[in-house]
Amino acid sequence: MFFCPPQNTYKNFTTQNFIFFLILALLFFPMQIGCDGGAKVKSRNAKKYFEAAKKYDKAGNVKKAVEHYSKAIKENPKYAMAYYRRAVLYDNHGSSDKAIRDYKKFMQLDKQKDDIYPAQRLAAIYAEKGDRANEQKYIAEIQKRQQRNMSKTRSNNDDIRKTKKRS
Repeated sequence: MFFCPPQNTYKNFTTQNFIFFLILALLFFPMQIGCDGGAKVKSRNAKKYFEAAKKYDKAGNVKKAVEHYSKAIKENPKYAMAYYRRAVLYDNHGSSDKAIRDYKKFMQLDKQKDDIYPAQRLAAIYAEKGDRANEQKYIAEIQKRQQRNMSKTRSNNDDIRKTKKRS
C-alpha cells in the first residue's frame, strides 16, 4: 500500500509531520549507518577484522589489535577508521613513524575532514622530532578544521532557528 498525504499537508507542516515522514523515509530507504570514516566497508571480512581488533584493543592486546586492523586495511584499503585506530595504537606505543603514516592516510580518506585529533597528534609528533616545518603545517591544518567545524555549527544553528520560526 502506498501512502500519499493530503494536498494541504505542506501548508501545516509541523515538527511531528517532519519526524513522521523521516521515519517513513528511513523505513522505505534503508541506509548503512556506521563509523567507517566515510568509506563504505566493502568487505565483510574487513568489518570482522575491524571488530576483532577493537576487542583485542579493549583487552589490552596491542599486537593482536594492530594485526587485525592491518588485516582489515588489507581487505579494504579505504577503511579510514582502521587506519585511525591503528595510528592511535602506534602513537601510544612509541611507533611514531608508523603513527604518522596512518594518521596521514586517515586524513586523506576522511570525507568529512572535521576530526582535529589526527592533525593535533601529527603536530605534536613532529614537534617532538624537532621538525618545525611539518609541525607548522599540521597546526595550520588544525586551524582549518576548527574553522570548518565552527562554520558547520553556525550553519546548523541557523537551520534550527529557521525551523523554529516556521513552526
